[in-house]
Amino acid sequence: IFVMLAHPVAHAKSPGIFNEIFEQKGLDSLMVPLSCRPEDFETFWAGITAAENIRGVIISVPYKVAVYHKCSAAHDRAARVESANSVRRLPDGSWYADNFDGVGFID
Repeated sequence: IFVMLAHPVAHAKSPGIFNEIFEQKGLDSLMVPLSCRPEDFETFWAGITAAENIRGVIISVPYKVAVYHKCSAAHDRAARVESANSVRRLPDGSWYADNFDGVGFID
């Protein structure tokens, strides 16, 4: 399971795009859009971390900085701006942050 996190999340196109790719490639995966009020973020993130079958999260506003600070390791792109738009779970259960915003802007 992968999660798209935003508030609000109704505008998010990532779940549809990723689910189509998962299906085309025959992958047993699903991306679910989830909305969380900012005041509930700490509880929400604890739940995401406790759910062992969540493998990654795509992050949108307003959570990019908050999620970055929940990660134990990060790509240089994310570390430079202290912001993450994607995280993946590491084998030890911790999170690894990356940020593709600049890459997408240049491409």
